[in-house]
Amino acid sequence: QKRAAAEEQLRRLEAETQLLYDQCEADIHRINVERDAATHAARQRCSTAAQQGEAAARKAEQHEQDVHRKAQSAKAEEEQRAAERVKNMTECLEGEQRYFTQAVDEAQIQVAADIERLLREATGARVSLSKNRTSLDERLDLDTKQRREATAEAIDCSHEALEAGRLRLREAHATIG
Repeated sequence: QKRAAAEEQLRRLEAETQLLYDQCEADIHRINVERDAATHAARQRCSTAAQQGEAAARKAEQHEQDVHRKAQSAKAEEEQRAAERVKNMTECLEGEQRYFTQAVDEAQIQVAADIERLLREATGARVSLSKNRTSLDERLDLDTKQRREATAEAIDCSHEALEAGRLRLREAHATIG
């Protein structure tokens, strides 16, 4: 019965370990979904910014052509301003791209750290479960050994009592007979 209780306790520990493992798996899945959503959003923003930059560049080119037709002298000045705008937009886009790349990298590092932590916790739980099982098996073996020894001792006492009773019976027969 103690073995059954020990096995029941072991089953409960295994169920708890499985639940912890399942929760870890769910956390990993949730973190991956969040990371994918952040990556997708960052790419969307980069794409939108690039389209806006391209639109601004096209507008600047059209403006340059209009200015060129109107006045040759204003051409050099307008080209300088357009080039400056493109440079600023490029720097802005590069800054945003660096920011989003860094955010994705940090999220991936955090996800990796979370996964490693969860795996360490699951491994620790499994080791603890194994130790508990070993301890329970040792206790059960000790209990069984003690019961066997007690039974052997009781049998020995019974044999001694039986022999003493037979001796008294023989003495009684000898006295009567």
